[in-house]
Amino acid sequence: MKKIFGTLVIFAGLQAWPCDLCNYFIGITPHDYRHTLGLRYRYSVYHSHETVSHHTMVKALHNEETKTTEGFHTYEAWGRFYPTQKIQMDLVLPFKHNCSESSDNIDKISGLGDILLLTHYEIFSLPVSNESSQQKLLLGGGIKLPSGKFQNDDPHLQAGSGSMDLLIDGSYLLRYGQWGISSNLSYSFNQKNSDGFRFSNRINASLAAFHRMKIASTYFLPNAGILFESAGQDRLDNLKLTETGGQTLLGQIGGDLFFREFAIQTFVSVPVFQSKNQPTNRFRISTGLSYSFEPVRF
Repeated sequence: MKKIFGTLVIFAGLQAWPCDLCNYFIGITPHDYRHTLGLRYRYSVYHSHETVSHHTMVKALHNEETKTTEGFHTYEAWGRFYPTQKIQMDLVLPFKHNCSESSDNIDKISGLGDILLLTHYEIFSLPVSNESSQQKLLLGGGIKLPSGKFQNDDPHLQAGSGSMDLLIDGSYLLRYGQWGISSNLSYSFNQKNSDGFRFSNRINASLAAFHRMKIASTYFLPNAGILFESAGQDRLDNLKLTETGGQTLLGQIGGDLFFREFAIQTFVSVPVFQSKNQPTNRFRISTGLSYSFEPVRF
């Protein structure tokens, strides 16, 4: 029977909600309050080791360590729309390609992932002391639709969770001149699917510092920060799975480049700390291209 890996390992469709969708630079880019369409690619790698005991005719018992490498590719088409200046709506259509490889087995899963719908409301956008400083707060949430295929033989390798899940989150930005900080906090409420499997609820938090630079008509926004993820134990038929759950702290560095209607985003994150009962998260990368159009007139 395959080992069920930690809850934070790969359910990328869930753990990506806050980190990939929050906008670190709300209110300071040339694409604010414009409809945006984009493509994004995300990739993460995990390693795990499992010791298996064998009986042979030569030795009564010997232990063999099996190394498993898991790679998770996500290709996303997404859109952001502003029906009014204070309302921001996001739609994410993911396609998954997941692979788990060990010395004696290879498993691959490909297909449509779980579609994500988000809405945020701008609570306030105010200058702090002068026109070169600003603070902004957005609150909102969304739902994840069970559009991806789920099979219970290896839950964490699937394209979808098989359940409709809820998310609440908030983002806060403080900018002074060309420097600023941004934070995001979210909590997901995950439901049981038709196979009796339930991914644990989880909390995600991020904090980043950024700097805005302009060269001619091009803006560049480098940033660096930390990401924190925490989850309890998954459940199968209401029974807790003991080798799931835990916490992860990651460091992240990246940047956004804006040129006219186009933008390119790239970041890399590596673990600073993670629970011992989890497979080792080697790294995560994300890159994307977007196009903004039809500025909304209010």
